[in-house]
Amino acid sequence: MHDPHGMSWTTLAEQRINEAMASGEWAALPGKGKPIDYTTYFASPADTRAGNAVLLNANVTPPEVDWLRQQHTLRESLTKAPESERRAMREELQTLETNYQIHRERRLLKRRS
Repeated sequence: MHDPHGMSWTTLAEQRINEAMASGEWAALPGKGKPIDYTTYFASPADTRAGNAVLLNANVTPPEVDWLRQQHTLRESLTKAPESERRAMREELQTLETNYQIHRERRLLKRRS
C-alpha cells in the first residue's frame, strides 16, 4: 500500500522510526534495555488479548486484566507470606478467581445469544 506521495507505508514507517531514534525520542523510554514481561498478556484468554492490548495502550484496564494481575500478585505474595496470613490470602485469591470466571462466563453467554 502506498501513501499519496508514492512512498510505501513500510518505507514511511521505517523512515519515521529512524528519525525518532536519531533525535533521541526513544532514549528515555521506561523499561529500555529490559525484557518485556508478557505474564499478564498470556494470562488473558486468547480471544481477548488484542482488545486488552488496545485498551491497555489507551490506559484503560478491563476488569479481567485487573483480576488477573491481582491474582498473579497474590500468588507471588502467598509463597512469601507468613503462615498466619496465608488462609486469608487464599480466600481472597479464591474470590478473585471466582469473580473472573463469573465475568468470563457472562461474556461468553452474551456472545452466544
